[in-house]
Formats: sequence, structure tokens, C-alpha cells
Amino acid sequence: MEKSRVLLSFMIVFILLQMVSSKSCKVNNDCPKGQCCLGNDGDRKCSDLQEPGRLCTLSNGSNEFQSGTCYCVPGYRCRKIEEKKAEFCVNEKDLNSAKR
Repeated sequence: MEKSRVLLSFMIVFILLQMVSSKSCKVNNDCPKGQCCLGNDGDRKCSDLQEPGRLCTLSNGSNEFQSGTCYCVPGYRCRKIEEKKAEFCVNEKDLNSAKR
């Protein structure tokens, strides 16, 4: 019983910290380096750029906010993987060597 309370308390603190640490934004430039302005359900918050292998959204190429997910970390591109029917962050070097 005591372990459950400790775990529940930890989870509540973690969730509250996540909520507080997410900065509100209007455009990408409002966010720190390594984050984009992500708009979901009418609320815009700074969110981490997507890591390799993660689902991603193509960069809109502007300072406007993103929808869905952020674009990829530097050195990676968001590409559609047909067999998975989704877009994922892939290494630019792998893409360039495949084109040769």
C-alpha cells in the first residue's frame, strides 16, 4: 500500500513538472533550440524535436507552428516509409548514399 502511494505521488509530480516545463508558444522561434512549437487541440507548447526512428511531421519550412509532431533533429529528415504508411526520422547520410 505504501509503495503504491509513493509511486502515485511520483507520477503526479512527474506529470506536473512536464506540464510546467512545456513553454507556451505561437511560432517556432518562441521555443528553445532543439524544440518546435507544436499545436495540438488549439493549445501550442514547445516540444522536443523528433529523434531518429520516431514518427515525424515534415518541416513546414517556416516559423509557423507545427501540427501533429515536431520535425526531426538536425542531421535527420522526415521521410515516408511506404511499408509502414507513416513518416519517420531517417539519417540524411543513409538517404544520400542510397541515391548514388
